[in-house]
Amino acid sequence: MEATRKEGIPTRCVMLTERGVEPPAALVEALRRHSIEPVRCESPFIAFARLCELSGRTPVALLLVHPDRLPEGEALRIACERYTPTATCWVY
Repeated sequence: MEATRKEGIPTRCVMLTERGVEPPAALVEALRRHSIEPVRCESPFIAFARLCELSGRTPVALLLVHPDRLPEGEALRIACERYTPTATCWVY
């Protein structure tokens, strides 16, 4: 069941992390505490597909975890702006 929020406030975020690296537990807990359900991805291609899938149905955010360790993170952010303009981009 999806959380219901004020229009425009993300209820889900597509979280891109390094392959084989778990996101910080405190980050995941903080998102859930604010009724934001993280969708974890290790592939930028899968992350982009999920972002496109979700962006038409509910407010969504792209969350780049440690973007300095994600060589494809900037390209994904640019694609997000172009193809899912209603999505928000966050970095951690």
